[in-house]
Amino acid sequence: MLRTLIPILAAVAITGAAAGPAAASARLADEAGRSLLRTTAASWDSGDRVLVTSPAPYRVGLPGWFDSMESDSVLRVRFSRSADPVAVRISQIGTLSERVGSRRHPRRGALVGLWVGALLEAAIEDDPDAFINGPNRPYIPLGAVAGIVVGTTVGSAKATDVWREVARFD
Repeated sequence: MLRTLIPILAAVAITGAAAGPAAASARLADEAGRSLLRTTAASWDSGDRVLVTSPAPYRVGLPGWFDSMESDSVLRVRFSRSADPVAVRISQIGTLSERVGSRRHPRRGALVGLWVGALLEAAIEDDPDAFINGPNRPYIPLGAVAGIVVGTTVGSAKATDVWREVARFD
């Protein structure tokens, strides 16, 4: 009985010794992550916008509203204004970002409008029945200018959130 027990105990001791530094490192990383989460969440008020990104390799970002801290390793986040808060564990978070403002896009809208307007007028100009003042009248610049005006207006109305990464957990 003792002869069969000694190899088993030796295998357990070797496995435990090999896993010891890795387990200690994981514990330190976990404690550092919890401390980082507590510090970060302490600066937020309920209703602040946050972006929770899943860990690698997927990196799916879900914007939501911070609700509260449930414990030192669990955030409560609303992913919809009408939904109840969801508990998000630190192990489910790759990065955590906070909203720092919004950005409008008039330049991008103007550029897209320029090309769409010019291409639409070029397509219309190929149709000989579409000419009002004869076939030599260039309508492409008019389409480009109209596209710039419409594109700038649409781009100015479009706003996207600007995020600042505050914590990385993976």
